[in-house]
Order: sequence, then structure tokens, then C-alpha cells
Amino acid sequence: MAGALMEYKALELGYTVSWEELTDPPLLYSAVADGQVDVYPSSWAERNHVGYIEPYAEQLEDLGAYQSGAISFLAVPEHSEMQSIEDIPEYWEEIGERIVGIEPGAGLTQQMIDDVLPAYGFEETDMVTSSTPAMLVELENAIAAGEEVVVTLWNPYWPMSEFDVRPLDDPLGAFGEPEGLHYVATAGFSEEHPELAEWVEDFELSDDEFNALENLIVNEYEDGDEQAAVEEWLQEFPGTLQRRLWRKLSVLSPRTPPTPQIWASELFAGIKRPTREIDRQTQHGRKALTLGLLAK
Repeated sequence: MAGALMEYKALELGYTVSWEELTDPPLLYSAVADGQVDVYPSSWAERNHVGYIEPYAEQLEDLGAYQSGAISFLAVPEHSEMQSIEDIPEYWEEIGERIVGIEPGAGLTQQMIDDVLPAYGFEETDMVTSSTPAMLVELENAIAAGEEVVVTLWNPYWPMSEFDVRPLDDPLGAFGEPEGLHYVATAGFSEEHPELAEWVEDFELSDDEFNALENLIVNEYEDGDEQAAVEEWLQEFPGTLQRRLWRKLSVLSPRTPPTPQIWASELFAGIKRPTREIDRQTQHGRKALTLGLLAK
């Protein structure tokens, strides 16, 4: 959803904008590293996606985090009697003897396999991978029927605002602390596109703002109408986000690009981001921007 906002700002600055949809995180980060995609605007760069980023670290640039409270968890309907992950075995038969996951290649799925399932004594086969839409159908059906279900979920994400759903307590801390959502770009992006990079540096979203925009785009507008959704959303949040979006642009100097951010993860500490010459496509003399999207 932060990508739709970057598109909104880029269009105002005279860019042509396109989207590249890829099926899993490794392909997407490879495309950003190669310059096929300029920016991935929804990167869990501090922990969840570190394994995907590491092979391309020197070809990527972290433009900064726009949301600091992103976290994954196991979730249940609001009516559930379960309060903690430790309660799941007691309700194992009621939930169909499985935890409902998402795509096999997702960072959350790997986090479940590596950290969460073993921490609580589950086997890898206790989680059924499927797809994000299939998981949401299972969740919505259980809510409507008053039944028990356990799904992998995260926030910010629009169902957290639209469904009667809540996280299970994680007493062992297997999911870790909240992390930031980052704009990750091809190395050299901030020098080539200083206005957009400066906007990202000064940009932040709350959970409510993120979820409201995502809900509009996913559920209220058709594909291709994302910018109309942004326009409606800006009317809903006129006094907060709009000021953040535009307040620095009037004083930007294109001759003074911002300093690229370093990676928040210690894994990338000390790596110097090289500046590369990138052959950007242009259309009718306008700058072109390609944003990355994970297919779901």
C-alpha cells in the first residue's frame, strides 16, 4: 500500500509508473538488485526478509522504514477461547489438527518453520501451507460460523481492521519484536531520484492509516483504480499524512541527494552501498519508475 502512495507522489513529479508482480520474495529482491524493479515498497528488511536480501545486499539500497510496528503472529477469531499459543494443543481437534498458513515461499512461513513451531513443540507438518486468500477464506468462514481456527497473520494488514480477529499471546517470544517496513531500492536510487528518496525519508504510516488504505485498495476499488483509492484515503487523513507527504518537497535541491540509509539489521552493518550507473527506461522524455509487488 505504501507503493500506491509512492506512485501517487511519482506521478505528481512527472514520472511514468509501472508495476512488476513477482511470485515470491527471492525473485522480487533479485529483480530489484538487477534494476528490473526500482523499488520494493513493502520489505520486512530487518528480520523477516533478511535471508532473501543477504545474497543481494551490495546491490540494494535501504531508503528507510515508514512503519515501525510490523509483526507476525498466530491469530484466532475474537470469539475464540484460546488466549495463547500454548493453548492450541487443547483445541487441536477443534481446529482440524492444523494451523492454516500462507504461501510456502513466504518469509512468515519460514519463520514458522524455523522459530515458532519448534519453540512450542509443533511439527512442521502441523502447519498447512496454502495461499493468503485461502487463509483469509478459512478465517472468515470460522468467524461467521463461530468456530475455532488458528491462522498465520500479521499487522499492519487490512483484515486486522476489518475482521473480528486477534493475535494469540506469544509467551516464548518466538515471533520476536516488531520490525520496520522498508522501501528497498536498487543501489544508487537516492542519487538518481533525490526527490522521491527525500520523500521516503520523511514518510511514516500508522497501523490505522496503512490498514485503511489497504482495505480501500483491496476491497473497495477495482484493479487499476488504486490512485482513486489514494485520493479517497487522503480525504480521510487530511491533517496527518498529507503534511508528511509534501512538507519537504518545496525546499528540495536536486543537486543534493539524501544520504542512503544503512540497513537496520546488524547483518548488513558496515556494508558500503555502491553507486551504480543504471540505464533507466524513459517514456516521452519522462522518468520511469517500476515498483515491485508480491503476488498473492
